[in-house]
Amino acid sequence: LAFGDNAVRRPMKGDILATLGFVMNWRLISQADQYFVEFANPSFFRHVWTLSVEEQFYLVAPFMVAFLVAHIQSRKARVGIVFGLAAASAISAAVVGVATTEAQAHAYYGTDTRVQSLLAGMAVAFAVGPDRFGKRPKPMSQRTATGYAWFALAVFLSSFVLVEPLAPFMFESGGMFVFSVLTAVGLVASLEIGPGVFRKIFTNTVLVYLGLLTYGLYLWHWPVKLWMDRYLPEMSLLPTLFIGSAATFVLAAISFHLIEIPIMIGGLKQLTGNLRRSRVLAVGSVVGVIALAMAVGRVPTVQQDIEAGRVPNLVEGTPKYVPGDEPFTAALFGDSVPYYLADRFPEETYSDIKLANLAVEGCGLLGLTTYWAPEYQEPVGKRCKDGRANLAKDLKESGADSLLLMVGSDLAVPHQRDDGSLVQIGDDVYRTMVEQQLDKLLDDATSAGVRQVQLATIPCRELTSKGLGDLPFDTKWFEENPQIPQNLSNPTIVNGWFKEWANHNQVPILDLYGALGCEQGFVPKLHDIKLFHDAMHFSEEATPMIWTWLAPAMREAWQDEPHIG
Repeated sequence: LAFGDNAVRRPMKGDILATLGFVMNWRLISQADQYFVEFANPSFFRHVWTLSVEEQFYLVAPFMVAFLVAHIQSRKARVGIVFGLAAASAISAAVVGVATTEAQAHAYYGTDTRVQSLLAGMAVAFAVGPDRFGKRPKPMSQRTATGYAWFALAVFLSSFVLVEPLAPFMFESGGMFVFSVLTAVGLVASLEIGPGVFRKIFTNTVLVYLGLLTYGLYLWHWPVKLWMDRYLPEMSLLPTLFIGSAATFVLAAISFHLIEIPIMIGGLKQLTGNLRRSRVLAVGSVVGVIALAMAVGRVPTVQQDIEAGRVPNLVEGTPKYVPGDEPFTAALFGDSVPYYLADRFPEETYSDIKLANLAVEGCGLLGLTTYWAPEYQEPVGKRCKDGRANLAKDLKESGADSLLLMVGSDLAVPHQRDDGSLVQIGDDVYRTMVEQQLDKLLDDATSAGVRQVQLATIPCRELTSKGLGDLPFDTKWFEENPQIPQNLSNPTIVNGWFKEWANHNQVPILDLYGALGCEQGFVPKLHDIKLFHDAMHFSEEATPMIWTWLAPAMREAWQDEPHIG
């Protein structure tokens, strides 16, 4: 209410209500939300998906346990039934897969795909629990327990380094199921271990206290991080890490001692003093959260801002848009920059343009591994390969009249060929490779019956490596190779290639670089609107302003420039 801009507040009402109802995971699935993506205005409540899965499980688990205890006498049969259900969840995850953005969201957040971990824990609990006569199985030997515990710990820690986010084998090949069983067995083993190094480490007072705070640390770390990203954007990494961690720890400790412990000891009555006030607090807190959610969400929609004339023109003097008499279908192809532009296309305002979003997040023009730094490379993903291979088919199915290419955001960065060699701006072959890929896209459009291809120039961005945002590698590489951030922030070389290629092939150029006033240098805000949410992507508030120029430019090029054939 105090600091959030409209872009942050718009989705927050739904997020709060979904969190309150423990269905946030399914809301994220409906939005095809990507857990490891931090651009495009990520939700402050994204991380509570796991609480939703847990609460949904808790609605069913007690009845499942009661049924198994009452009707299934054999411990092995109980374990087998629960393991079977866990395996069914693992199969569900494999069927969903991670081949598309929508599938990735379902695989990562889905109750059906994630419950395998909880069921694995339940199965192991039945395995080590009492049978119908109250007899427990023989405990592990100290040697076996120690081996299991250290092995599980080693696998758990190494996974942080070895397992990529959304690794297909975790979701499609049963990796998550194996990890879950291993973790559950490792936890049981750790309880069986007697005095020794393992117990000494994990009964350390500091680690035990952090263990008690894990719920609060998880609950607070994500909103604290997003808050700092938005409202302290100039702070460098180490101060952000230190201050963010300290703030998270303090909030978690306050919550633990003032709220969680009293409620765990005596329920809400421990906070209020009597049962009647506890009931008032229970009802009042829910009503209060709902009321605050409504207040936070009481902001105009982007479409309402457009209709009310509150969206300034990107280029001053642009006349009010009047839809043309002859509609046309425009496909948009490129990486995540056009993907999110197309995703937020104000179709009611530009009703004569039907937009087909064929862009693929993380998909560069060259189809080579992007070499961001010696310790960090970004290989071409399956969705990118499929998107390129199926472009002609997708264009034909969309009925596209024109194709707008918004490509090349990463061309300032070196690319790695299959033999390990690097190519980059300054190499004679690099420009040839760029033009060959543009030729290929033009050929695909022609074969699909597209009548016109348009090409947008690359916008300017922040002029320093710091402006590139939170990077998963040391920016020392950029400091040693200053031409990389320079060409990323002011892509005049690549834009020059684009213009010459477009002129040679009679392809109209949509000069986004010029529309943003990049000749005069980068500015973080236009008309008091922050242009970029992060290093590369237009902010949600800036997107409708970008469309005030881009949509008319697309239509004008369609009407005035030559068509293929």
